[in-house]
Amino acid sequence: MRNCLITACSQVGILAATAGDNGLVQNCTITYNGSYGVEARSDANGTITVSNCIARPNGNNGFYGYRSTCNLSYSNGSTVWTAGNQGVIDIDPQFVSNTDYHISQGSPCWDTGNPSLQDPDGSRSDMGYFGGPDCPIYPTVFEITITPNGSNINLEAKARANY
Repeated sequence: MRNCLITACSQVGILAATAGDNGLVQNCTITYNGSYGVEARSDANGTITVSNCIARPNGNNGFYGYRSTCNLSYSNGSTVWTAGNQGVIDIDPQFVSNTDYHISQGSPCWDTGNPSLQDPDGSRSDMGYFGGPDCPIYPTVFEITITPNGSNINLEAKARANY
């Protein structure tokens, strides 16, 4: 699972709960879920590898491993029973707003992802949905102004790159 935005689930954002589940979660933003952001839970060992993700804020911890391994690196969110934890922080990611999950310039998630991954502009990967080599690179319109002008209508749009 790469470059996903998972928000407002009533329970866990991402749950690995089948015996022997193994997988990768990379450059995802998992936020405002009712329970954990990412949970590795099963009665038989499995491993979910999480890198460059933001799991804040959620109802419980951002990352949780129970009877399975949540191998975590270069991510932002609180941890319980996780492995690895290299480059992991638990700090406000400074989203643009509660509904715009771009990180603000100066965010602790800016250029702090896995140093072996790059954003499309060649810089070190950001954490979250808008970071990493697979991030969407199309511009996102964030403001549209429509102005009547006699028999014409003027339309102006402001956009920014996603990374």
